[in-house]
Amino acid sequence: AALRRESDALQAALEEAGGDLLEEQCVLEVPASGPPPEGHPARVDPAAYFAHRGAAAADAAPLRHIALEALPALAAEALRPAPCAAAADDAATAEADATAAATETAAVSATAAAAADDTAAELAVCLFNEHYVVKPAGRGGGFAWHTDGALQHEAG
Repeated sequence: AALRRESDALQAALEEAGGDLLEEQCVLEVPASGPPPEGHPARVDPAAYFAHRGAAAADAAPLRHIALEALPALAAEALRPAPCAAAADDAATAEADATAAATETAAVSATAAAAADDTAAELAVCLFNEHYVVKPAGRGGGFAWHTDGALQHEAG
């Protein structure tokens, strides 16, 4: 419900300012004022980003959870490195062969799996850009997919 209220408020503000959703290619930026300027803490600090993006008081807690916890957790899971095929093969060999060599291989595989888990745990995912894609009811128009590479902040 919080996402819908925010989207509706952004659309209403656009219309009040004389804007048209189709002219914006069906995209509502969060915040409507645009991204923070270069060098602003909101480009690198999640709490500063959330303060910059703003949220209605009644929706601040759920939107904060979505922007700073839920979506980054999903992205981190998607970016988690997969165990290498060699480690998986080593684990299968260890289960099939009960020799000392197989036991050593299992230890190596466990170490590789633990290293992959450590890498994923160290992967801090933060989102510093949001927008809504909103198709107005009863009106035709397209949403153009694009890349923002040239517009995104590059950490130095």
